Amino acid sequence: ETTVTTVVTTTQAPKETLSRELLDSYIYEDLKFQPYAYRYSNTAAFHNRTTIEDFGVPLTKKSFTISYEGVITAGFDAEDIIVENDDDNYIIRITFPEAYIISHEIDEDSFELENVQDNFFNPITDYDLTSTCESQNYRMEQQAIAGGLYGSLYRMAENSITEYLNRDSIIGAKYRIEFIRPEEP
Repeated sequence: ETTVTTVVTTTQAPKETLSRELLDSYIYEDLKFQPYAYRYSNTAAFHNRTTIEDFGVPLTKKSFTISYEGVITAGFDAEDIIVENDDDNYIIRITFPEAYIISHEIDEDSFELENVQDNFFNPITDYDLTSTCESQNYRMEQQAIAGGLYGSLYRMAENSITEYLNRDSIIGAKYRIEFIRPEEP
């Protein structure tokens, strides 16, 4: 009597994995993240009167209105991006660092001083103009952040990363890219 034993050997194709060095070079060396510029227009009014014990002194009222355009630029430190890859589940997870305001510039050519009411006893000073602009800068930065400044920055970075990583044949065909953002203020 003859016994036949059949041995079936199966070979699976080796799992394609991403080299950590390749992924790091994509994110940290090849991609150049651009700051996000938020353009705005603003108008602010200033009113002041000299007072003595809560009594407005006659002939000391001064006021003006300023209007101007500005640009608030936001970014993040790209070297603080955290990149993790899960080859078992084909996921690339990218965690962004906190965004921050890089610069805030006022277009001096757009600056207009209007509705000036000045007087001899309480003239408008450079300090009045400067302090009004400085208080408006903080207000405009907070308004830009609340209006999605950082969210727009992260979306722009996510689109750049996704577009760039999907050029790689393995990533484009098999991997899902997930982004984790810090909570917005």
